[in-house]
Amino acid sequence: MMQMSEARYEFHPFSIGVTKADFPIPAKAGWPFPRGITISFSHLELYVFNLRTHVARAQVESLERGPGFIRIRWLTGTAIINSVTGMDEIRRAFVAAGYRFDE
Repeated sequence: MMQMSEARYEFHPFSIGVTKADFPIPAKAGWPFPRGITISFSHLELYVFNLRTHVARAQVESLERGPGFIRIRWLTGTAIINSVTGMDEIRRAFVAAGYRFDE
C-alpha cells in the first residue's frame, strides 16, 4: 500500500511569541531573528531562537484569528503569530491541514 506524504507548510512571519508551562520565561522574536512555524496535519512546530515547541494536533484547544494575528492555545501553552502581510496564506495553510478557527 502506498502512503501519501503529509503536506507541510512553513512560514517565517514577522514575529512569534510562545509561552509554555514548562518554560518559565515567555519567548518572542521578530524579524530579522530566527522564528518560524511549520503546519502539518498531525502537528504544529514553532521555533523562536533555539526554543522549539512541538504541539500535537490533539493538544490544540483553540485557534483564534484577528487583524494581523493568529493565537494558538494548547494544553500547556500559547503562541501568537503576528504579520502585516501573508496572514491570509498562513490561515489558508491551517485550513488546508484540517484545522478550524474559532468563530
